[in-house]
Amino acid sequence: MDAATLSETFGATFTLVGGGWSETANVWTKTVGNKNYTFTEANGILTMTLFGYSLWAATNAPTGTAADDFDGDGVANGVEYVLGGTSATKDASKLPQISTSGGNAIFTFIRDQASIDGITTLSIETGSDLATWPSSYLVPVGAVASNPGVTVLKNTPVSGKDTVTLREPMIPSGRKFARLKMVP
Repeated sequence: MDAATLSETFGATFTLVGGGWSETANVWTKTVGNKNYTFTEANGILTMTLFGYSLWAATNAPTGTAADDFDGDGVANGVEYVLGGTSATKDASKLPQISTSGGNAIFTFIRDQASIDGITTLSIETGSDLATWPSSYLVPVGAVASNPGVTVLKNTPVSGKDTVTLREPMIPSGRKFARLKMVP
């Protein structure tokens, strides 16, 4: 709305409907999903800005879903977001790695801290075959450790990145598969 060319007349009161709005100094804000809405009383302008996966996707994967692979590099858009990839690079080298040590499967990846947006959930699912994923481990935002479970090392290997590791016993089947699941 352009207040300079506005020809309508409005009353002295203003009402926002739908709940969830907060106000500071005549500026109203509300967050819905990955969208921030701001209404400024002084000029009557309502703006919407994206954040989190939606902001990343607007630049890197403007069509499709988090499960799609916009740039064709073999990495799903949502996983690429979590790993700090872009549509300008082939990001298969950023995929999680799995190894074994002392009878444990060790699943490790580097998370881009920009993907910690308050909306996106990240989990590691494991199983002894590729058909079922009976175990699921939520990846925490902060540095947390459990055994078996997920360890997060903040700002490692560099500032703005986290090293996330899951250690899980290989028993009873002696084999283990793992996958990273992201929900925007």
